[in-house]
Amino acid sequence: MKEKKFWFAILMLVVFTLACSIGSPSMKSPSSESRDAIPLYSNLKEIKLDEEDKRSFVTDSLGYEYLLSASTTDISWSEDTGSDVREQLDTKLSDEKWRLKNDWMGSDQFLISEWRKGNLELLVVVLDNLTSEDISTLNKKYGISNPTPGSTLILSHAIDISQPLPNTTATAQVESQSATATAEFANFSASATAQVESQSATATAEFANFSASATSEIIENSIQATQSAKATHEASITLQAQFEVLSEDFNSGQLSDKWIIYRSDPTRWDLSSTPGFLHIVGSPEREAGILNIFGTRVTYSDVEAITHIESRNMLDHGQSAWVAFTPDDYSNVNYTVELGVSFDDRDGYQIYMWECDNCYSTKSLGKENITYEGSIYLKLARVGKNYIGYYSYDGLSWIFVGERKDFSVHTDQITIGAGTGKNYGEEFDAYFDYLHFGAP
Repeated sequence: MKEKKFWFAILMLVVFTLACSIGSPSMKSPSSESRDAIPLYSNLKEIKLDEEDKRSFVTDSLGYEYLLSASTTDISWSEDTGSDVREQLDTKLSDEKWRLKNDWMGSDQFLISEWRKGNLELLVVVLDNLTSEDISTLNKKYGISNPTPGSTLILSHAIDISQPLPNTTATAQVESQSATATAEFANFSASATAQVESQSATATAEFANFSASATSEIIENSIQATQSAKATHEASITLQAQFEVLSEDFNSGQLSDKWIIYRSDPTRWDLSSTPGFLHIVGSPEREAGILNIFGTRVTYSDVEAITHIESRNMLDHGQSAWVAFTPDDYSNVNYTVELGVSFDDRDGYQIYMWECDNCYSTKSLGKENITYEGSIYLKLARVGKNYIGYYSYDGLSWIFVGERKDFSVHTDQITIGAGTGKNYGEEFDAYFDYLHFGAP
């Protein structure tokens, strides 16, 4: 009974991972170099498995889809508790610029979280408080015998969807699993039918025909549901891959050609003063508008944009840094939905969201005074013609700012920028860590 509970929890983890839009991590071979690229728990004990056992464990724990791209896997264990493991990994991954995609989910003993960093995606599974039966099962199925009762097993699996692999093996695995499931279902069905016949000697032939018809319908519906779920999942993988390509981490030292700079002043922006950040010198508005507005086309109807902004000298009234949806012919704030952080002489630092639909002045959609210590995360999402804004202090827990429903203008560009909405005042420095895109 204990083993059944153990693998039921594993099954629930698989269901969870299939329900999520997977993105990307990993290298083409799990070399020591690629293994070092995955942030791991510090107080771990390595478990060495051959590749076949390792692939089987990943397939059973996460699903075969996570072997369809180049990947690297680390399986280890620790005498520390699962809560200690999760707490340290949350901090370590965030510090190394991995961003949470799906928080810990599952049961008390079996939990999984999903992270992303550029083209990489990392799935971490924590199996807490292992029993002797759990360890025996792991040993018989995968040759994992190292852990002791009460210890924690850790699976870290990174995939890189920019490096797809042939899926013949995965297809064979699915067909084998499907055949096994069909056989088990047939055995169960035959056993159940025999029991019904034994207990219901008076059952009529009409009932038997109805039962067979219903069973056939159930199987057909199950096949259709599986095919639909697979198609949806594959479409989600493709969309997430496109979002990852569109995202920007500003790590290369050179701005990619997907960016347009409106009212460019090369002396007031760079990628070198703080590596890994786009540095914009926010300056007073010129007659033509604010300088150095960076734009990139985003044509997806449903999309969210997340950025991390740092600024230590935003201290003058009207200074702000932001992310916004605009038309691709952007020249000023007309036809814009904007979310940003600003400084106000009276109220201090504020998060704001406004819209401007061919207007002379903006219309506020939300404003909130905040405790600002030089770093803030902004998330602006569009679903069809509806827009919603959030901010966060850590990039994990999001706070609602405002929303605009049925915005009449078609916005197919994201812009980021910094400046002062007046023609005088001091300059300041704004640093954009990244601009990531995903499904809202």
